[in-house]
Amino acid sequence: MITARSNYFRVKDPIAFAAALEGSGNKVAMHPKAEGYVCITADGGFALDWMDEALNEPRLEDIILEHIAAEHVAILMEAGGGRGRSVQGWATALAWDGRRVDIGLDSIYDLIYRELGLSSQYFSRVAGDDLPDLYADGYSF
Repeated sequence: MITARSNYFRVKDPIAFAAALEGSGNKVAMHPKAEGYVCITADGGFALDWMDEALNEPRLEDIILEHIAAEHVAILMEAGGGRGRSVQGWATALAWDGRRVDIGLDSIYDLIYRELGLSSQYFSRVAGDDLPDLYADGYSF
């Protein structure tokens, strides 16, 4: 199961933003106390490319950039996995001015080398092929 959520970020018009995402599978929640702040959630992951590119309709990123307030950043996070065999996750930060930063959970491997000075001989990757069968031979954590 994949879970997706954003931070609360300020938009110019929360009602117009929610209307722009209507039908996308992404849900918009208004902050209960801070006026103008919204977050986006999605069961099963964000529908990033939910509109037809052939029709030149906007993507989720385009809609966020159209509606986000100046000097605010939307942070989209998504994570999921399957039966203890794999874990995937990523985060994207979209600044009001169009700048973007992406990071994935798998970037940890480069960080181990860069920050700790350890090569891959000291660790295995977290992937289905690299893990024992968690459901065979009574294996447990």
